Amino acid sequence: MPKRVDHEQRRRELTDAFGRVVARDGLGAASYRAVAAEADVSVKRVQYYFETKAALLAEALHQVGDRLVGRGIVLMSDLGPDPTPRELLKAATVGTLPVDDGSRLDLHLFYSFYVAAITDPDLASVEALQSQEWTVSFVSDLIRQAQDLGQVAVDLDADHEGLVFMMAVYGLGLSVLAGHVTPQVATATIDRQLDRVFL
Repeated sequence: MPKRVDHEQRRRELTDAFGRVVARDGLGAASYRAVAAEADVSVKRVQYYFETKAALLAEALHQVGDRLVGRGIVLMSDLGPDPTPRELLKAATVGTLPVDDGSRLDLHLFYSFYVAAITDPDLASVEALQSQEWTVSFVSDLIRQAQDLGQVAVDLDADHEGLVFMMAVYGLGLSVLAGHVTPQVATATIDRQLDRVFL
């Protein structure tokens, strides 16, 4: 009986190898040959699953983005059955901060891939490139929910505040990666931003 091949698992193994090469040696060093060596497979196998390096980068960006969002989802689910909009917003954003080796690696890779995708026309349609749009929309919607509950002033511009808040969170993540602030300072800064918006 022929052996069943888990193609999704093989794709994940290759994107994980791609990420390790990028984290260690930089995006420019992540050739098919380097990824194949890291995954201990043939170059032909890498080419079979990813016809271009752009396709490999797009899949890696998508997977890293899913892990970053997933951490926030876990923190939100831990809040219980009836969390407030403020609690949800804090959990979702704190979940993106690089607080340990795994989350540091994911955020490092996300920004490396994100910047590369901005300059590559073949990646213009990658969902992760639109992440800022839907995250800002998510924050703005939570602020509007809080306005309906009397937890945020009704005259506050929810769309503007959502944009300002998320730009601050993106900057804080990069600052933690660069060693300019600690995760604790970043979390405290998020709390101060929430204090500014919520009553």
